[in-house]
Amino acid sequence: MIELGAQSLLQLILTIESVAMAIIAGFFLLLMGATKDERGRWWFRGWTLFAFALAAEAIGQHNAGVESAMAYVGTLLSIAAGYGAVAGCYEFARAKGVSLWANVMVVCGAVAALLVTARTDLTADLIGPEVTLFVSMICVCVAIAPFLRERRLSGVRPIFISALLLAIMMGRTLFASAVLGFQHAELNALYWSAEVVGGGILATMLAMGQLITLLDELRIEVEDGNAALSRALSSLEVAAKVDALTGLHNRYAFYTLTDGLRTRADRGNVVILDLNNLKRINDTYGHHNGDRALLSVAQRLREVVGAQDYVFRWGGDEFVLLLFGLTAEETRDRITRMEPPKSLEVIEAHEPVPLSVSWGIAPFNPLDVDGSLRQADAQLYAQKRLLGSAAKFPR
Repeated sequence: MIELGAQSLLQLILTIESVAMAIIAGFFLLLMGATKDERGRWWFRGWTLFAFALAAEAIGQHNAGVESAMAYVGTLLSIAAGYGAVAGCYEFARAKGVSLWANVMVVCGAVAALLVTARTDLTADLIGPEVTLFVSMICVCVAIAPFLRERRLSGVRPIFISALLLAIMMGRTLFASAVLGFQHAELNALYWSAEVVGGGILATMLAMGQLITLLDELRIEVEDGNAALSRALSSLEVAAKVDALTGLHNRYAFYTLTDGLRTRADRGNVVILDLNNLKRINDTYGHHNGDRALLSVAQRLREVVGAQDYVFRWGGDEFVLLLFGLTAEETRDRITRMEPPKSLEVIEAHEPVPLSVSWGIAPFNPLDVDGSLRQADAQLYAQKRLLGSAAKFPR
């Protein structure tokens, strides 16, 4: 009477766990549909087959007439389910396929499981599935172990721990069954009920780890995609603020910068410089020599400005400087030291082409940036009118 009750309990537990594994497979199906992930496909197949294996074992426990057939069906389905768990781990590892040693182990485990199932005195037990799942969990532990240090993959550790505990639990059962087999005895239904409950809990833990790992990979893909997008946007922003010819900041960068200088306390001056006769150089000797002239001026400006100062290519032959911590007189002295090379060596010219700049200075007012620029620009053109087409740097 006690044995009959234990058998019914085992049947009930197998049925409940079959439904639970089917629900878990459903979660993988939903996630697989969203991600099209091959790892998810293998794990979905594994849990689906495992649910059917448990259902077959439950049917065998209920109906003695099909007990032997269901034992074989359960064993075969468990072999396929175990391989699904292993293949999913190798897909996760981005291997070309399941390694040879793992395939050999799975095949050996499958042969052993079928041989055990063929023993007439063990057909009522779950030894066959236990053998193949024991081998599969060992393969899962080995395949997943290299990823335990990956901090961003929080699901790997639950997979490894639950697979290891399942392997230990199943190994203990197989050892106990082997010892009892020499004594012509077998594990009773109460033992198997406890085994199936414990295994179900660990199997659920394993499934949760796999689901978390898939979600971790989705999160990492999103994070890496966002990081790449952020880098691309940063690169575009930098490119938008840099003059392609001289490498100096451009007009857009000037206005972006000055928006953040509204509360700057130290006084500054804005300077506009203009390279004289650039049009004549371009027209006479070509734009490539005009570009060389602009580059020589830009290089000179880089060399003499302070760490707290800024240089901008305004466009065409104009440059803008923001100089801080100097009076107007000190700024003027600084500008006169920014003399570019006196001439540009041009192959097409019979003699070096003279270089010079004109400039205008105005106090920098961060609240009226355009007003400061207009004031400096007016001084620049006043100087140009006085100098004409000066071939000498203004003193």
